Amino acid sequence: MARVAIGVPVLNGGDMLAEALESLRAQTFTDFTVLISDNGSTDRTPEIAAGFAARNPRFVHLRQPQTLPVVQNFRLLVDQAEAPLFMWRAHDDTSAPEFLETLVRLFDAEPGIRLAVCSVESRTASGAQCQLWPYRSRSAGLAGTLRELFTCHPSWVYGLWDRGCLIERLDAVARGFPHVWAWDHAVLFPLILDHAIRGSAETVFHQTIRPRAPSRAARQRVSSAAELTGLRRDFARFCAAEIAAREWSVVDRALLALAMPFYVDRRAYPLRKLMRRRLAEAFGGR
Repeated sequence: MARVAIGVPVLNGGDMLAEALESLRAQTFTDFTVLISDNGSTDRTPEIAAGFAARNPRFVHLRQPQTLPVVQNFRLLVDQAEAPLFMWRAHDDTSAPEFLETLVRLFDAEPGIRLAVCSVESRTASGAQCQLWPYRSRSAGLAGTLRELFTCHPSWVYGLWDRGCLIERLDAVARGFPHVWAWDHAVLFPLILDHAIRGSAETVFHQTIRPRAPSRAARQRVSSAAELTGLRRDFARFCAAEIAAREWSVVDRALLALAMPFYVDRRAYPLRKLMRRRLAEAFGGR
């Protein structure tokens, strides 16, 4: 059994899938398997995935007979994996060759770690624009917790996980936060509270940002003010339950309570946008 399993959920990602898979094949750490969950793609995705699987026994192509919900496709890969360490990789993201080696080394150095992350470079598909988010070590105490909550990058969810911990967190989120939006932050939140994340600035994860055209179908999927209110409420309740499940001093608990409305505003949905949505709906617009 390999030490690391990498899950690649993909739907019609033929334009950049080969580059993402090649980035994995070229890793300096080689004790891994790659599970590609082709979520009913209708482009070249099946051909590319099957080709990698045919050329390299570490790559496995899983063809879904019908398109699954996004979170379900992500979870399927975790359940299919057997390795003790797991990570997701989007079909259009890449990483430095030493990415896996660096993150595995963090697990070797600190037994209490549950998620290993690194610096993140966000870039457009053409590479014309990019921004680097360097990993910075966390400071001690509540100040360090709050700083990590407000500055962690969403792409940390694509870091290297203790698979057993990830399964526990996914089960907890499925019970307490039934939404796709802000799902990544709900998964990360308890690990930040527990100081279970370690990182390194010695390697980089490359995240591709794709602007989405405002199609008619996309406009029809815009959530209502009531749905967004429910999202904020559920996210706040989920975080409050996680805080309550841990021991804090009276002062730290009070400071966390004061910070939570700002955290929900940043990670779930901003209140100012919600108010504008309510006004637009009240006057018949979107």
